[in-house]
Amino acid sequence: MTWRVKGELVMNVDDYLAGKKWDDSVCFACYQVDLHKPLWKDFVRRGVPNGVLPTIPLRAMIPAGVDHLTVAGRCISADRETLSAVRIQATCMATGQAAGAVAALAARHGTTPRKVDLAELKTLLKQHDAIVP
Repeated sequence: MTWRVKGELVMNVDDYLAGKKWDDSVCFACYQVDLHKPLWKDFVRRGVPNGVLPTIPLRAMIPAGVDHLTVAGRCISADRETLSAVRIQATCMATGQAAGAVAALAARHGTTPRKVDLAELKTLLKQHDAIVP
């Protein structure tokens, strides 16, 4: 069982599989929907179409109504199907790097994660070799 926050944006499976590029995308995801049903009796598998690269928006990493907090990995704001795709290590690593960078910038500027300049965030991520949408 996994808990997740309700973020400023809740990612949904249709946008994920369509490869929606959000205005505030901070990293890519790449894995299929791989939803294990209760008691491991069956599972749902939906592949990402060829040529599609889903992205993760910063708003899905910022809890709604909470200041000074950013989440990453299995805690990001997504519906159940989308979470089954973004819970893998590569996406957890990418969201973790983005969460750390946004926290550093928020601290540097004395602000909250939701007020960090997105262009500055993406520049910092690229300086540290992140693959940024």
